[in-house]
Amino acid sequence: MNWFKSLFRVWRRETRLVFTDIGVLLFFFALPLAYPIVYTLIYNPEVVKKIDTVVVDNCRTADSREFVRNLGATQGFNIIGYASDMQEARRAWMEKKAYGVVEIPADFSRKIGRGEQAVCSFYSDMSLLLRYRQYLFSLTDLQMHEVTAITARRLADGGLLTSTVGGLPVNTQANFLGDVSQGFASFVMPGIVVLILQQSLLLG
Repeated sequence: MNWFKSLFRVWRRETRLVFTDIGVLLFFFALPLAYPIVYTLIYNPEVVKKIDTVVVDNCRTADSREFVRNLGATQGFNIIGYASDMQEARRAWMEKKAYGVVEIPADFSRKIGRGEQAVCSFYSDMSLLLRYRQYLFSLTDLQMHEVTAITARRLADGGLLTSTVGGLPVNTQANFLGDVSQGFASFVMPGIVVLILQQSLLLG
């Protein structure tokens, strides 16, 4: 009985010390609540869709307009309008009206017609990597689609059958860790919470 009484007195004294020490309260209660909230806000929303984008079309042909329509049909791009030049697009970027700029060169259609490689420039705001990630995926998918369509058109112009042209010789497939919605926070937060609790207990 004396051992249990001594144990209870020690427990009562230590518990009183815990709830009267501001440092211990900070590590035991404040940090485990604050850290998950901060990390969740950083990666909220987990999946970014339809990011506002401005297009600078220096070609102004049917091919460039079709390219912009296909761009707007992807999951990552929301084409909010055309800019007359890069200066106007830069102003929209600086005012946070857009987070990306697509510049189509004047020789876009001419190079495609000649069978040459046409290059479009893309500028992305890197303040949030989730936006850049969504931009990159959408641009990759669109690039593969455009290459397939151009290849089929060239074969048809050459008098060859295009029924067998269904995709690229090398297909890409993305396998995402965590949840199927591709959310980064849901994947990483459980491990972060465990580390936060362990750190708080040790420091406390």
